[in-house]
Amino acid sequence: MKISNEVFEHYNKLHLMHFKVSINEVYLMDALKRNDMSAIRQNANALSETAKEGLELLNSQELYKNDKSIVEATRQTFEFYIDEADVEMPKLIEFLALNESFENINNTLEKTPQNKRTKEQVNSYNDKVNEINKAVNVYNKVNNDLNNKRQKVIDKLNTVNQNFLSKHIPND
Repeated sequence: MKISNEVFEHYNKLHLMHFKVSINEVYLMDALKRNDMSAIRQNANALSETAKEGLELLNSQELYKNDKSIVEATRQTFEFYIDEADVEMPKLIEFLALNESFENINNTLEKTPQNKRTKEQVNSYNDKVNEINKAVNVYNKVNNDLNNKRQKVIDKLNTVNQNFLSKHIPND
């Protein structure tokens, strides 16, 4: 029992660190679903900050029997969150802003009777359509890449956690 308690104490400490960071990603994904640019920015900043704080805590984390597997898997997860928040989210926000601009131009054009539309309005609309078409590809690629990377780091963390517990908890 004593050994199991020590193992779970180490495991729970790292799991709690990860949970505190990952909850910010949950909020970020919710804001992204709602296309709420302000909330996306706010939650991306919170995710980045908590992941960076988590990395700092990992640097001083003691290892259980020199097993750094959970620490390293958690580190990789935090590094993913930082990249997601600092590098990839601005690309998604850029698309959402462009899409909002497109919607405004589209609404204005639709409200204008066809015989009163100016060449400038039509050209502006056509330019935005071209921009949106290119931006959709970038948005989809970034989203797909993030989903794949997220799945990999979370799967790895879960596997490492299971292996750590299996390795260090006595069977008898």
